[in-house]
Amino acid sequence: MEREQGPSDRVGEHSEAEDNDRAIWGRVVEHLAEAHDERTLSTWIKPIACTIRDDRLWLGTPNHYVLDRIKSDFLDDIRKAVEAITGSPIANVCILTESHEGLRERAARESAPTRHKTRGRTSESVVERAQLKLFDLEKAGQFSAYPVSPNNEFPTLLTRLPLFKPGRASRQAALLDKDLALPFETSWGDGRKFGPPLTVYDEDTLMAIGRLRQNMLIGHPSKMPAPISEMYTVDGEDDVRVHVVYCMLSDIQDMCGTSKGGRNNKLRLASIRRLAATKIEFSRKTQEKTRTGTTIDLIHVRWQEYEDSATLYIQFSPVMVTWLENAYTYIDWNIRRQLTSDVGKAVHRFLSGQPKSYSIFTRKLQSTIGHQSSYKEFSRLLREALGQLHDLGWLASWSIEGNGRSRPHKLILQR
Repeated sequence: MEREQGPSDRVGEHSEAEDNDRAIWGRVVEHLAEAHDERTLSTWIKPIACTIRDDRLWLGTPNHYVLDRIKSDFLDDIRKAVEAITGSPIANVCILTESHEGLRERAARESAPTRHKTRGRTSESVVERAQLKLFDLEKAGQFSAYPVSPNNEFPTLLTRLPLFKPGRASRQAALLDKDLALPFETSWGDGRKFGPPLTVYDEDTLMAIGRLRQNMLIGHPSKMPAPISEMYTVDGEDDVRVHVVYCMLSDIQDMCGTSKGGRNNKLRLASIRRLAATKIEFSRKTQEKTRTGTTIDLIHVRWQEYEDSATLYIQFSPVMVTWLENAYTYIDWNIRRQLTSDVGKAVHRFLSGQPKSYSIFTRKLQSTIGHQSSYKEFSRLLREALGQLHDLGWLASWSIEGNGRSRPHKLILQR
């Protein structure tokens, strides 16, 4: 009988792999030294941790400032340097705010195949079979496929809409209009959301799926694995772009930090179905921000359920792809996973899409994120959330000014 490896069996393996990672990164730094001065290397490049798993490059940065700079200025050069040094192509790059040890643990956790009761097949083999089918469709000329390297991107527009409300979904029924749609207003226009009520839990699901994206497909709408309406074509073009992922439901649970099996899997699959049933309609005034006048889908989903999990094909709509590629905000996933309240997550998401120095009246903030309890309760939860964000290092400072009567409460913060 084959024995599972224990920690003592892997010490030497991890030490050797870690030494190899450090050696590769040392050579990457030497390679980049040809084009960058020592100050640039010391400030941005040398502090990075690196590990490679199969064809995926993992980079760990000390903070989100370094992460943003690496993504904007150095990521392509780093990828090319690693490929030149290792002699192997890099299909995906995952860049996080992590220490070297944390990065290696994360890479090992997300790269290792996990067994599920999928009629004798591992989750890895199930997903591989689905990906091979996708490859066959590409060879048949239905579309072109290119790898994508997702990270913390989330559409800026969605950070500012009260679609994913803190609290219970049942409270949203009173907010629906005569068409059973949820109306919303913003400073630049308004619209409506059709479909089931969504909460912060569903927002977690959407963000996790976004981080698991694998490929971009370009082709005719009708030839996509999940065919879509030709209304998504723009500017006289025949083709559209979608982002896709094949994964197990357990992969999404791992990304969210949720235990797998039983009730939790049923809740997460129900969340995915809610997201797939959601459509957003913008007023004519705001259609320029969507590049289309029709209602917008977030994702399209196909799934096959097994005894205690499911394999999923998830396809992000063309409008979502446009937002994810050109109009996005970085939301620190590691920080979000540590927040202990729905209000904290909603506030963090909203503030991520605002300037680093920012102020807002707290009653307006409550309305903007869609919190439906009393203002007194919101104030308490808001202060707790801001305190936690400060303790985690995401906020440099914050204060709430005013007395709540003659001078309304106003949040002032610095990130």
